[in-house]
Amino acid sequence: TTNVMKCFPFDFNAKLQAHVPPNLVRWQNYKNGAFTGRGVDFNEVMMSVDKAAERPKLIWNTRTKNTLLDSLLLEIKEFDEQKRLLDSKWEWDGFEVLYPTFLKEYSAEDIFIRLLLSDLEGKNQYPLHKSEVNGVMNKLFIKASC
Repeated sequence: TTNVMKCFPFDFNAKLQAHVPPNLVRWQNYKNGAFTGRGVDFNEVMMSVDKAAERPKLIWNTRTKNTLLDSLLLEIKEFDEQKRLLDSKWEWDGFEVLYPTFLKEYSAEDIFIRLLLSDLEGKNQYPLHKSEVNGVMNKLFIKASC
């Protein structure tokens, strides 16, 4: 697990602090190089998870990773406590991660306007689909006219 811990320190450090054993099957498979399935190269996926990204539809950085990890660890802990009392199933549709960093971002239709504008000023690497443009423009119009 040492190599995996180096690749994903934000994950393993938090797990160790929360006393969650890091020797889960998927991590062992990753360590052994057998982390593939159904035509997906999960080694590549896991390496991509560690890269930061800022796009009009996605902000993925250390803060968002840590927020997701904290939320998942808390959900796991609460579910484990609930399972001790009742034979229950995880209510995945009620699980939601709230990202405090997004409160500072102006968005419309799940598009971060700051990043959309900077992308439009540059090479426009992440163009919106025609159907998305109307939704964004309507949301902006409504917000501007209130």
